Amino acid sequence: LLSPTSSRAIALTRRGFGALVPDIEGENEEVAEPFALEGLEEVAAFAGAAWTKRGLQLLTTAGKLVLCPGETHVGGSWACRPSEHPSVPMPTEARIMAAAIVDADDHEGPHVALVFEHFPATAFVYRSTGGAWHPAGEVHIPSSARSKPTLAFDGPNSLLISTATGDVHRRALQGSGHAMHPAPAPEAGLEFRAVCAVPGVRGKLLRLALKKAAGAEGSFWGPELLLAQ
Repeated sequence: LLSPTSSRAIALTRRGFGALVPDIEGENEEVAEPFALEGLEEVAAFAGAAWTKRGLQLLTTAGKLVLCPGETHVGGSWACRPSEHPSVPMPTEARIMAAAIVDADDHEGPHVALVFEHFPATAFVYRSTGGAWHPAGEVHIPSSARSKPTLAFDGPNSLLISTATGDVHRRALQGSGHAMHPAPAPEAGLEFRAVCAVPGVRGKLLRLALKKAAGAEGSFWGPELLLAQ
């Protein structure tokens, strides 16, 4: 996740543990700040998130929205509470595999894109208006991304779909526009997990990957951020 007001970035697990990178565009290697989301004792795993001007907005696999207000954590903790928005529309007993959230503008609530476990070929888009969710379109998920899709909005009118190999498909939510951003040069032991658009720079993406490395007690997987146009 990228801050809407600075060059800070966050990597967040589905269970609410994260790391904040103070400056993704700095010349020196940055030391990430670990933190944990608080107030989520009864919350299921997260399917998607966004860092907005209101704070972190998260969507659980059960369709509930959570808000963590503020610009950053305090002493390693980031307080969260249920969002004022209702749960997103879902079939009975369905679970969300992947999701994305974006604040549209000052006159509407957020937009969400949802991929369900039982129907991984399509992302269903909804917008929040007047305290209720309304259908706003559907987006085809490429077959190469259906096993582990990750989603992110690039503004309210474009959806990014990332694959485990690092390829990113851009789909317009209005019209038929689409594009593909190839993965960075192949590197052994690299598995891509998420993508987000860099605000204000069209086509520039920040990818989150896990990289396998050797340590004193054996191999381990560590996070790595990659900026690419």
